[in-house]
Amino acid sequence: MCDYRLGTRSALEWIINQYYVKIDKRSGIINDPNRADDPQYIVKRIGKVITVSLETVDIVEGLPGLDLAWRDKFKEKVMGIIEWLNTYNGVIIGIATVVLVGITGIYVYLTWRLLKANNTPEIAISLRPHEAHIHCVMLCIENIGTGAARNIQFQTDLSFKPDGERSFEDVGFLKNGIDYFGPGEKIEHFLVSVIGKLDKLKETPFEIGVTYTDSVKTAHQRAFHLDFGEDEGYARVGKPPLFEIAEATQKLQEDVNRIATGTRKPVILTEPVFEHRIRNHTDFLEKRISQFPHNIQSKILQKVDFLIQEQDREIREKPQNDETETDVNSS
Repeated sequence: MCDYRLGTRSALEWIINQYYVKIDKRSGIINDPNRADDPQYIVKRIGKVITVSLETVDIVEGLPGLDLAWRDKFKEKVMGIIEWLNTYNGVIIGIATVVLVGITGIYVYLTWRLLKANNTPEIAISLRPHEAHIHCVMLCIENIGTGAARNIQFQTDLSFKPDGERSFEDVGFLKNGIDYFGPGEKIEHFLVSVIGKLDKLKETPFEIGVTYTDSVKTAHQRAFHLDFGEDEGYARVGKPPLFEIAEATQKLQEDVNRIATGTRKPVILTEPVFEHRIRNHTDFLEKRISQFPHNIQSKILQKVDFLIQEQDREIREKPQNDETETDVNSS
């Protein structure tokens, strides 16, 4: 029976340890496992425990023996592997070192590719219509890459004159290059107005080549074929965004002024109404003309001067024609 144990004690020892009269020292309560209705309760419990213990031992002893030969074989194989590792540990360490160096090299290469992708400039050259005046063609140079471009040089025919007057040699950055061009930077240079010239300009496409270096002094080279006919038929619906922003800002300023003063500011005229309107209209035309490039301003002013001279001539000739008609009627 002692062969059947529950933890550190046999079943009978657990019965003896638990089933006896106890008196709590603090409260004086008596804990008596005996039952008044069954005086043989503890004796029966001991008999049951002994029977279970003996039957359990008999069952365990009747079980077939375990085949533990596999454990010895497994242990033998493990010891063989350990011995092999101890014998060739230098080779294993060398192979592991080579693999680690290879993984490190791949990581360095991928890191270099990532840094290069994040610091590579990309110069783009295009012809675009002006934001406000779509008949004005702008030469646009911009860096659309993620890195800065250095020592930018342009290769093109510097004698080319898109407007028939100024050549590319007069454009400073095309002739002398750009030392530094950061990511997102853009240069727009007015080339020509296509009014009355588009058909001729479409027959003279041109090329601009560009060379530059990045932050690690890697050389880059690009070539761009530019054609004035690409924007033929281009039209804009509505006002240019910059004009809309300016008008909205002006309206906001007027609203703030009304809130601050509580009323509109009175306009006091110190001149006749007709002259005031003429002066306002003149100021408006002057602002409109100032928005054009200088060469177009000169052409507009020449045409205005020509119209003024024609009108002045007609005014001087009219009285003479009236006098001639009067003489004819009198005769």
